[in-house]
Parts: sequence; structure tokens; C-alpha cells
Amino acid sequence: MKKILKKMKWKICLIFIFLFHLTYNLLWIQEKYVPLSDEAYYFLYSLKIYNNFPQNFLLIAFSIHPARLTLFPLTALPFYLLLGPSLSTTIIVEGFYLLILLISSYLLGKKLFGEEKWGFLLTLVISSFPGIFVFSRLFYVEFPLTALVTLSFYVLLLTNFFKNRKISILFGICLGLTALMRDTFLIFLGGPLVFIFFKILRRKKQLKNFFLAVFLSFLVASSLYLPKIFTLIKWNIAKFTDKGVWTIQQFNFLLPYYYLLRKISVFLSFFLLFSILFILKNFKQFFSEKNLILTLLVVIIPLLFFTFSPIKYLRYTLPSLPFIGVLIVYPLTKIKRFKKVIILLLILSGFLTFLLDVKFSLLFKARTYDTFLEIKETHINEILKEMKNGTILGIFNIHLVPTLEAYFELNKMNIQTILVYENNNPVLENVEKCDYLLIAPDWESGAYSKGKLEETSKVIELLNEKNSSLFNQFKIIKAIDTSSGSILLYKRV
Repeated sequence: MKKILKKMKWKICLIFIFLFHLTYNLLWIQEKYVPLSDEAYYFLYSLKIYNNFPQNFLLIAFSIHPARLTLFPLTALPFYLLLGPSLSTTIIVEGFYLLILLISSYLLGKKLFGEEKWGFLLTLVISSFPGIFVFSRLFYVEFPLTALVTLSFYVLLLTNFFKNRKISILFGICLGLTALMRDTFLIFLGGPLVFIFFKILRRKKQLKNFFLAVFLSFLVASSLYLPKIFTLIKWNIAKFTDKGVWTIQQFNFLLPYYYLLRKISVFLSFFLLFSILFILKNFKQFFSEKNLILTLLVVIIPLLFFTFSPIKYLRYTLPSLPFIGVLIVYPLTKIKRFKKVIILLLILSGFLTFLLDVKFSLLFKARTYDTFLEIKETHINEILKEMKNGTILGIFNIHLVPTLEAYFELNKMNIQTILVYENNNPVLENVEKCDYLLIAPDWESGAYSKGKLEETSKVIELLNEKNSSLFNQFKIIKAIDTSSGSILLYKRV
């Protein structure tokens, strides 16, 4: 028995890490939390898929907007069927991907550094990153993408530069599944694939296996991308050329690096700095190992891409974090002096990072969720209890639309929502259709067009201007003061 436990000790520790984070996340979701923006959108789609099962669920799954093209919400269906749809169930869904990430990280560390202990240390470091343990409880697609990018990369290493045909086929399937998560997968895995392609360019057998893997990944991913390929291209061109949408973050080249520090924490950043200095000092030794070069590419290329990309969100470089973990662990596998002391400090730093984030929310400042938390604290049921099925709710806040739509879908309420400044219709025309209006703080952040911003401001003024047409049509039935401003609910008279 002792021999078995000794042999299994690192795997048992791995299971403990998984159960620890899963349990904490389940406890966390019971407290003050409301999904918002993209997270709520994915949650909403997962509910629509569930509510349309088994008749039209695939049609719903494949009708997702090209801006969020993914089959991630579909993967929640088996869990909803077993446990019922709820925010707690989304934690189990994310827990499934957390398990994939932890196992993949463990196997990756063992593959790169040759021993199980390094695989476990890599897993421990990665699970200590705020970017990992925070996003493991949020229903964003970037966390499943991180898990599958790590898994695909590990299988890529197993192909041994595509010498093994069977593993190459397996890699092609993994790459296709990763593509189904998000089209940004190529930002992370494209670099290693291009590097390998040029390395095997004159080796016919390996090149055949390479193209076989790419072809299989295309077959797997084509079900999602081919029907929407032209819409997707058109959307991405518009997204990257519409300066009115992205000017706030467009020229902030240092933002991805600031986000990186937030995602790995100040404490663990010192170990990353130590690693960088160690690699520079032992330049030839590091670059003599091809697998480590591939690892470095998964870090450098995404950072460069988002440095010059007009779109820079905190979560977008999340799939690079496991590979930053590899860079942090690498020097510890080589040094001889003070190795145990440094490893102990690394583990303590990770533990301290987790404790501080629990206490102070270092990654996500509380203000991000203030409006939405305070809506929940004042009981969203109470705010919306007068609304009957068939009514139309106009919303002045783009982030709140998917949140409320998910709430209605979860409670099977037939209430239509309209974002008043969306589409080509005049704002006033959209307002005229509504039975209720909900104005929440920070509504301006979604009114990208200057014309829409001015138009919406005028409508809000009319709602509060005595003797105006809108003032006589709507009255305030609920006003809630929050730290971000007032939440106002109007009802048509």
C-alpha cells in the first residue's frame, strides 16, 4: 500500500489541487455574483441550447454571433441535463476544463523536464496564477480555450515533429476541437506549427503527417466556421477598422504587459524575472532544446500580436499563462544551489497570491461588478416583479442586456429586451416600442457612435424633463442608488 501511495503521490496531489479549486469556486458562486457582458452572453446561449433540447438545440448552438463564435456553450448541455441549469452548474462545466488544464500541465511538465515532480510543480505554479484560478470560476470561453491549447500543445510535443502518424492524427483532432472553442487559437498555436513546418520542410514523411493533422483539424472545425466564413471575415474587418469603437485602447502598447503582471501576480512576477535573466545567461542551453523554443513562441507571439492589436482585453492572452509557468519552472530544473529554498518560496508566493486575491480581488476590482452586484443585492426579482410575459424592456447599458436576458431565460420569462441605442433605428423609436425602461450607470460605454451617444443623452433628458412627450409616457417606479450611480426603472403610464 505504501509503495502504491508513494508511486501515486504526485497524482494524488494533483487531484487535491483540482478539488480545492472546485470546492472554493462552488462556495464563491453562492455569494454576490451576477454574470455580465460576454460571460452572461455565453451563459444565455447555454440556457437557450438547453431549453431547446432536443428539437432545435444544434440550430441554436450554431447560430451564435460571429463576434463570439464558439461551441463552448454547447459543452454545458450534458452538465445541465444531469444537474439542471444554474450558475453553480457552470462552475462544474469550468471545473471540467480546469481538470483538462491541470492534467495537461502535469503531463507537459513531465514531458519537458523528465520527472513527475516537475510536472506537479508546474501544475501548482499555473494554478496559483490569479488569471487561472479567477477565470476557472467565470463562464468565459478563454478558460476552456486555455485548457485545450495546453492539451493540444502537449500532444504536439508527443508527435516528435510529426514523426508519429497516430499521434499526429490525435493532434489534428485536438487542434480542431481547440478551434471550435475560439478562432484565436492560431495566435497561440500558429507559431509552433510554422516553426515545425520549416524544420520538417524537406522530410516527406513528417510533412505528410503534418498536412494530415492540419486537414483533420480543418474537418473538425469546418462545421462551425464554413457556414459563417463570409460573415466572420466581414465582422473581423469591421472590428479592426472601426476606429470609433476601439480608440480607447488602440494605442496603449504596454497594456498587454500590465495585464500579464496582473494575471500572474506581483509575487510570481519576480520568479518570471529571475527566469528571464537565467535564460539570457544560459542562452545557448535554452535554445538548444527545440521543445522549449516552441513553448517560448506560445508566449511571445500572442504578446506581440496584442501589443499592436486594437483590441486588448485582460482575458485574451490567458492561454499563454501555462507556458509562462513553464518558463518560471525551467531554471529550477537546472540550478543546484538553493534549489529547495527557491521552490519553497515559489510555493509560498503562489499560496500568498491566492489568499490576497480572496481578500482584496486583485485581478478584478470590485467596482467592475458594483452595478450588477447591487442589482442582485436589491433582489432582481423585486425590480422586475411587475413585468409580465410579452412585455418589452428597453435597456440603457450594453453590459446589462445579456445579464437580464440570461435571467429571463433561466426563469423562463417571455420578456423581450431592446438595447435602445443599438441597430440603425433612432433611439427614440426604440424607446417608443418599450413597456419598461431600465437605465443603469456607465451606459455610455456601449454607445460607441458619437451620434448615438448624443441621441441617447437627449432621450434620457426628455424622460426627466417635465411636460416632454416622454416624461408624460413613463414614470419612475424604482430608483436604486449604487456606488456607480442610480439605477432607474421606468414604466409606461
